[in-house]
Amino acid sequence: MTDEWMTLFEADDDQIEALVLSWSGLWNLWNENELFMDNHFIVDIVELCSNVEVITEAWDEGMPGGSSVVFKINSNNPDALKKELTERVVTLLEKV
Repeated sequence: MTDEWMTLFEADDDQIEALVLSWSGLWNLWNENELFMDNHFIVDIVELCSNVEVITEAWDEGMPGGSSVVFKINSNNPDALKKELTERVVTLLEKV
């Protein structure tokens, strides 16, 4: 583990889940088990991990449909984060 934080992803709310799910290798597990039906991957899984910092920034272009939230996912230990994400998804599956 390092004390140095690095940005892993920066994307809007339409893309961030897919990016983190793909990177962590959990895309198929999450979707095949339809965990998205009752869970939000960023809020219910990612934000609870110990090696992550989730920063959000809302922006608005002043017109309908012109607003979004940009997520920035930082980590000081990406390997440990992947492991913890997997453990949290497996635990969620055990409750289903």
